[in-house]
Amino acid sequence: MANRHVLLLPLLVAFALPSPGQIRILAVTSSANFAVGRILPGSLASLFCTGIQNVGGLMVAPGFPLPRLLAGVRVAVNGTEAPILAIADLAGGSYQQINVQVPWEATTASGLDFEVSQLGASAHSTADPQDPWPVFFVDSSGYAVAQHAGDYRLVTRGDPARPGEWIIAYATNLGSVRNPPADGYPAPLTVDPIVPDPSPYASYFGLAVGPSADYTSTRLQSNYIGLAPGSIVYQVNLLVPSSQPAGDLVFQVLNIYDCGFFFVPGCGRGLTTQAVSMPARIPVGI
Repeated sequence: MANRHVLLLPLLVAFALPSPGQIRILAVTSSANFAVGRILPGSLASLFCTGIQNVGGLMVAPGFPLPRLLAGVRVAVNGTEAPILAIADLAGGSYQQINVQVPWEATTASGLDFEVSQLGASAHSTADPQDPWPVFFVDSSGYAVAQHAGDYRLVTRGDPARPGEWIIAYATNLGSVRNPPADGYPAPLTVDPIVPDPSPYASYFGLAVGPSADYTSTRLQSNYIGLAPGSIVYQVNLLVPSSQPAGDLVFQVLNIYDCGFFFVPGCGRGLTTQAVSMPARIPVGI
């Protein structure tokens, strides 16, 4: 179920900031919810800085492929130039936001080093791979950016999901995919999903009812997790349980590892939870 609409990512967030000067990176966040956390290759990141010059409001990439240079600004992740989606002056120009795509080839074992440079000035900041894992695009109340799968209407509190209905939630930061598109290009219309995965695996993704899920939690059915066709974000299809009562359905992505039957040092045996995303929710009506 492909997305037929353009996702408009929020661009505003508030900070108490010092005066601009040389470039300074205030925070490296996920574009999904502007949280500081685990950042994975292929994901969208938002960097908040001071000292970026000559933006004058909002500058947006003209199209695909996304440029590596915008308003004289470059962003490198572990030494690889990142495609830039947009740069904005915020709070009257007292600080700037840069939205980028993390290069697919960026490695994450010891974290990602982000370098922002312009006009001979530069600054570095490192994202810790052990931080919380932001995945779903959410609004300020924690509601997921989601659509009714039948006709792509937005899921809202005025137009909630229904028990037994398929919903498409939008995400980033789910990491590597098979046959990824080139950096700065959207996924093709036919893509290899993360879920379902036809290959034998020991590490896999699942959906569970949150907000503190692990591999023992009640699972949600999904028939697709992967890049949204024609886009640079991911989509996560989920089936609202037929028994779901009215109210909020809170859910999380699980990254689960199967240690096998025998004890493995550092892993144990059987299933273990490697990572759990920050929770999101959708309103459900009867």
